[in-house]
Amino acid sequence: MPTLRRTPGNRDRVGSLGHRVELVVLPVRRLAVEFFTLRTGVAGEVVQKFANYRLRLVVLGDIAGHVTRSTTLRDFVVEADRGGQPWFVDTLAALEERLRVETLRQDAGGR
Repeated sequence: MPTLRRTPGNRDRVGSLGHRVELVVLPVRRLAVEFFTLRTGVAGEVVQKFANYRLRLVVLGDIAGHVTRSTTLRDFVVEADRGGQPWFVDTLAALEERLRVETLRQDAGGR
């Protein structure tokens, strides 16, 4: 399976999803290792593309090894998981719970 890397075609790929979906789940194994090295700019570029098209990005899988090696990445994940973009979840069950909570919040009129 190919990994998502910094390429000019990513904008077109992400943009083509915008009319059909609201949420995109990317397994960790589909992300190039550069995504997790924030100084490369890959994560910022990918996250920004999804945000520009108002698509929620979910990174699914264990990123503990990456987070352990980078306090910058750890801080980014903590901040993103406070409700921003993207979400980082270890399992499908964790994603389902996060979506359930988000739906309840929206139904209650909150953000």
